[in-house]
Amino acid sequence: MSFVGLVAYMVHTEEVAEHRAKPGLVPMLVALFGGLTPCAVGCYFCAYEGAWGVFRGFSPFRFWAIIKGLFWLWAGYQIVLGIYRLSETCKAVASGRR
Repeated sequence: MSFVGLVAYMVHTEEVAEHRAKPGLVPMLVALFGGLTPCAVGCYFCAYEGAWGVFRGFSPFRFWAIIKGLFWLWAGYQIVLGIYRLSETCKAVASGRR
C-alpha cells in the first residue's frame, strides 16, 4: 500500500505542477492512506504488541514475553521513525534545503 501511495503522490504532484489545477479527491485519498497505513502499523506495533506485550510479561513473569514485547517496541519505533525521516526529507527537497 505504501508503494501505491508513493506512485500516486508522484502522479498527483506532476499533474498539479503541469496544469496548476485543483487536485482530485481520489489521488489525495490514495496518497493519504498510502502513508497512513504504514504509520498506523508502526504505532500498533509500538503500543499493543510492544508496550502492552512488555506489561503482560510481568503479570506472571515470563522472560520471553518481555523480550518479544521489547522487539515489537523497537520494530514499531523503527517503522515510525523511518516514515518521519522520509517525510522530512521530502519536505526539505521540496523547499530546496539540503
